[in-house]
Amino acid sequence: QELTGMNIQDLVFRTPYKSRRKFWSNLKSAGSLTYELKLKTRLGNTFPLQATSYYLNFEGQEYEFVFGQDITSQKEKDREINYLSYRDSLTNLYNRRFLEEKIERLDREEKLPISIIMIDINGLKLINDSYGHNQGDKILVELASMLQVTARTEDIVARWGGDEFVLLLPQTNYEAASKIIERIENTSESVEMVEGTFQKIPVSMALGAAVKADMEINIHEVLKEAEDRMYNQK
Repeated sequence: QELTGMNIQDLVFRTPYKSRRKFWSNLKSAGSLTYELKLKTRLGNTFPLQATSYYLNFEGQEYEFVFGQDITSQKEKDREINYLSYRDSLTNLYNRRFLEEKIERLDREEKLPISIIMIDINGLKLINDSYGHNQGDKILVELASMLQVTARTEDIVARWGGDEFVLLLPQTNYEAASKIIERIENTSESVEMVEGTFQKIPVSMALGAAVKADMEINIHEVLKEAEDRMYNQK
């Protein structure tokens, strides 16, 4: 109802082109162009619109017809799908896919040194077999929460596999990474134990760290080195 009778300028109509002249030239050449823009309501709210412009030459006059569709719900759905695709469904940490992409993006000289810490829960299979997967899942969730609290704001915490976690630490040398490992080890003592009928079984972890100090080092070799050190401790 608000759109009816309004002038195009009233809508703050903007195309992804620097000028209408260039847009008009491209539209005449292509016949139609599809793009996204934002419309503003009289209340000042904005919403995303997918618009398609069509060129028409009729009786010697040139026209542009624009058809638009409100894509607010589609955008929200896309954001939700994108969020879920990068999150581990159990712990809500970032998943392996996200971490692998993030490693590639952070592998730049200004982010050096980059430290990687790998963590493995000892005996999780035994816990699952003895007390059930629900108890094992509970430990994973609590450990994930502990890692988030222990990590710094700029650090990235991800679930790498079934019982493995990775901390990606940009601009962090080995000494600083070692202090974070120490904090994790101290804090892990407060992670809730496995509840048994007569006893509580402590949850232990193996940790390994490695550092990329210059660009000549392959970041994936650093990841492998951290993993090897973790298994050596295990």
